[in-house]
Amino acid sequence: MNTKHNNRVCAPEHDAGSNAKTAFVLGWLCLPFGPLGIIPIITGLNATRSLRGHQDVEARSLARWAVVLGAVALLGTALWLFLYTGIVHDYQKRGAMARMNAHAVGLVVYAKHNQETYPAEPDWYQQLIVNSIVEPTLLERSDRDHDGVVYTYIAGRTYEDSTQIMLYEDRDHWDDGVVVGFADGHVEMLTHDEFTRLLAKQMQSQSP
Repeated sequence: MNTKHNNRVCAPEHDAGSNAKTAFVLGWLCLPFGPLGIIPIITGLNATRSLRGHQDVEARSLARWAVVLGAVALLGTALWLFLYTGIVHDYQKRGAMARMNAHAVGLVVYAKHNQETYPAEPDWYQQLIVNSIVEPTLLERSDRDHDGVVYTYIAGRTYEDSTQIMLYEDRDHWDDGVVVGFADGHVEMLTHDEFTRLLAKQMQSQSP
């Protein structure tokens, strides 16, 4: 006659059930505090292991719910970070376009008072400051990557021509496009491909 010996040592049912309840409570407490969701996940999994061999259905359910609540807390944090990053990016992009608009419109204002002629290339920004058209610190706030390269100005534009690029922001500032100011003062964010094609076409048309 063969006798099988079960060497598994199970935790007392009372302790295992208590651990499951603790894990469940922690799940609810940590739910609003995203990263802390790892705590009920760990305690819930430990409680589940402790309940192997026990018949406490309620405790098993509580342990599973603790893991679910912890996972929800972590996923909520990931979703919040994703949305927050998108909102910040959009806010920064709108700010960049607003600053570009101030400079582009400033150049149009300058030209309006100077026989429809835009300022010369070397000192265009100084002309805007001297004539009190833009604030001196406005350009600094547009230096997104702090490399000293902010705008590229293209002199000799036709007055208020909405198709001609007059000013564009450093192409390395944004992954999704280039902020561009046109000769009529309006601003767009063009994709990198659109910008490259339009600029090349413009440069080709003005070359002798």
